[in-house]
Amino acid sequence: LQVSQDPDELQQCERMLVYLHGRTWTSSESATFGREVARAMRSGVPLLLAHEMQGVSQSARHGVTFATFFESEGGSTPQPLIRAGIYSKLAIPLKGGEHRRVSMALLAKTLAQEPPVEAQAHVAPVQGELQELAVYNRIDDGLRASSEKSSRRAGMLPSPWAWRTAWNKVGNSALLKDPPSNKTLETLHPSAPHDGGSGTGACLAQLHDDNQQAAELRRRLSHETRRTASSKI
Repeated sequence: LQVSQDPDELQQCERMLVYLHGRTWTSSESATFGREVARAMRSGVPLLLAHEMQGVSQSARHGVTFATFFESEGGSTPQPLIRAGIYSKLAIPLKGGEHRRVSMALLAKTLAQEPPVEAQAHVAPVQGELQELAVYNRIDDGLRASSEKSSRRAGMLPSPWAWRTAWNKVGNSALLKDPPSNKTLETLHPSAPHDGGSGTGACLAQLHDDNQQAAELRRRLSHETRRTASSKI
C-alpha cells in the first residue's frame, strides 16, 4: 500500500481517504483539506470515507455522530461538497474498544479491493455542482476574512463554510468573471421541469406572459371606467 499526501499526485491515486471526525471541518487545516477533496471530486478520484464514531475510548479520536457533519454550529461540511455528493457512499464506521480491530480489518479489506470504476459516471449527473466546486476551489481566503468582519458588524458570525462570495468578487475564476444572466443561471443550475414548460426559461416566460395579461387587464378597466364616467355626464 502506497500513500501520498501530495495534492499534485492526486490523479495518480486510486482513492482519496476522507477521515471524518470532530475536527475534520473545524481545524485550521480544514479549508485546505476541503479544497483538496473538491479537487478529487472534480477529477473523478473515488472517495473512501472513514468515520470515527462515538463510544469507548473514542474521545481521544474526536468521535462524533454523523449528523455533526451537517450542523452549522458543530463544523458543517462545506455546502459545495455536500451538493456534489461527498456523502453519496456510506462511510466505514470506526468504533472503539473491543470493536476497534474489526473496524481496522474492514478498512484494510476495503483498501485492498479494486477501486470502483465510477469517474465518468459521476461527472455527468452533477456537472453543475462540479462547476460550483471549481469556483469553490478558487475562492481567495482573504474574501472569507473580509466577509466575517462585515458579519460581525451586522451582529452575526456566519458559518465558516457558508457560500457568501459575491459574483463580482470571484475575480480569479474563469467560470464566473461577470454577474450571471438568467441564461447563464439556466445553463449552470437548471431548475426542475414544470407543467407547460421546463426549467428557468419556462418560468421566466410564464412570468412575462402574466405581466402582459395584468397590464392588458388594467388598461381595459381604465378604459371602462372612463367610458362609464362619460356616460354619466
